[in-house]
Amino acid sequence: MLSLVLALTLTTPIPLRMPTPMDVLAKKTPTPRVAIFVTIHPVLAKCGANEGVVQTQVEVALRRCGFTIDRQDPDAYLNISTLAVESSPTRGFAAAVYLYMDMIATVNDSIQTFRLNDERHVVTGPPGEAGRSLRDALAEQLDDLCNSYLEVREALKQKQ
Repeated sequence: MLSLVLALTLTTPIPLRMPTPMDVLAKKTPTPRVAIFVTIHPVLAKCGANEGVVQTQVEVALRRCGFTIDRQDPDAYLNISTLAVESSPTRGFAAAVYLYMDMIATVNDSIQTFRLNDERHVVTGPPGEAGRSLRDALAEQLDDLCNSYLEVREALKQKQ
């Protein structure tokens, strides 16, 4: 009886983990090329947010974790967009910040689109503080994205 149970235990298939989109990106290249697109809502610009500063912050963060910036031939697309409302010129703003990364890849001879990351944050603040609030929210989102990518990349290195 004991040998029968042991035989069943040995033949039970182990479920395999399906690769995540981040796995696909990390396997594709050790230094993925990313195109960055930033859209700042006019209310946030009026309250102190600057598209160029956000673009630079995102580029620096991605380069630190091994990505290269390339709008001509990217492996992935990072989109940052904002949606905002102004409660009044003297009371400030409320905004949603969206950060998502998409990748197009060929898997099993078919072209597929993968959503690598999809984060949303709500930021609020007084007039003139939109830039700082937006950058703080993005810093957290970019850290999550980079840590996720680096974790997957390191796991792939250890398997090799």
